Amino acid sequence: MLEQENFVSDWLERLQRESWQLELLISGFSIFLLVQAFPELRAARMDILFHSDRSTPPVTAQMFLLILQLACIIMTFNLILHVVLRGIWIGTVGLRSVKTKTNLEGLNYSDFFTEKLKGSVRSLDELIIRLDNICSVVFAFTFLLVFMLFSLFMYIFAVSLFMLLLTSIWPEKPEGVLLLLLFTFIISILSIGLIYLIDTLSLGFFKKYNFLSRIYYPIYKFLGFITLAFIYRGIYYNLLSRLSKNRIRIFLIPYLLLVTLGPIHTINYYTFFPDTSTSNSLYNSNYEDMLEEDGFISRASIPSKIIRQDYLPLFIRYNPSVNETLLKLCDDYTPSKESIFISGIKFDKGIQINDPYVDEEDPAKLLGCLTNYYQIYVDDSLYQSQEFYFHEHRHKDEKGIFTMLDVQSLAAGKHQIKIFNKYFDSEDQLKDGNYTSFPFWLQK
Repeated sequence: MLEQENFVSDWLERLQRESWQLELLISGFSIFLLVQAFPELRAARMDILFHSDRSTPPVTAQMFLLILQLACIIMTFNLILHVVLRGIWIGTVGLRSVKTKTNLEGLNYSDFFTEKLKGSVRSLDELIIRLDNICSVVFAFTFLLVFMLFSLFMYIFAVSLFMLLLTSIWPEKPEGVLLLLLFTFIISILSIGLIYLIDTLSLGFFKKYNFLSRIYYPIYKFLGFITLAFIYRGIYYNLLSRLSKNRIRIFLIPYLLLVTLGPIHTINYYTFFPDTSTSNSLYNSNYEDMLEEDGFISRASIPSKIIRQDYLPLFIRYNPSVNETLLKLCDDYTPSKESIFISGIKFDKGIQINDPYVDEEDPAKLLGCLTNYYQIYVDDSLYQSQEFYFHEHRHKDEKGIFTMLDVQSLAAGKHQIKIFNKYFDSEDQLKDGNYTSFPFWLQK
């Protein structure tokens, strides 16, 4: 038994001494993958944004991808710092192999300055040990933060799932005692999450006091299970026990402020250029020849700013977030897609496995619903006789409707496409809204 313990101890010590090689290998490989992953995560988040409505599942998926993007930023920054520090450490080890001691007296400085340097300049051995410890802590701290971000998502996911279940089993507009109970329960869930977050970031405020710790322990166990925090608690408590809490706070507070507030700050010298959309702005998403590879058609598009033909192709993207409005407008017809989840497995005279699609009973009705939702103007003239078609755009398979505008009677020069849509206001009154507007130039 003693021999086995000695073997394990020797193996762990040898592993600790040689861990820097694995750290560098993982850091370099991870930085390469993270740089590649960040634009893909952004593209996936935009894809969900453009192809879904604003209900709970897609919003939760976007939140997950946003947290992954934040994790990519944190890991890339920390691992680059780790590689730089390890580089300095390797250089220091190499320097020590040449000369082990620093001869301050041989520099011929004054006695005063030499004494000051002796008190402030570390020996190479001390510097190597200190740098090695810092590198290991940075490496562990990086993955600890990633695990904590994952825990944050698990909490958001659990709350979203809970809200989804409530909305499915309770009335649309609960009143009286039912509304009070619902409100109290939601506030309670959010409050215990906030308490757990404060305790984690304060390095254990509620665990210090006997009375508070007894009250906090059930919250600690419950949210530890929900957020899967038990996976990384060993790293968390090890770092707390080996480092000064004051030093951790001094480092952690500016770090968290940088990570959370950094993305919402920028340096902008363009004083006379508006940051928000205006009626005088041109956007690449309206012109197909200017679309970026990872961009989307935001609302509508035409082939180019300059048109040389007598007919102008116009594509209007179908935004799933307007489904509720369309259902109200087309109350005389119910689409065949009764759910967003469509399975290709059907039980009809046995098991049949096909592509997950739905045969629409009356596609012309759907097309009429979409076309009646929009009004198209060129300059101040309303186009009323267009033929519309369902269309999946070749750029990123954006779904929408397509028509050809007859512009042969228009004079050469600048013209404006204006598209209006319908919406219901807070009093459930049908109104017309400005959906989008952009110019084109007709060349004859």
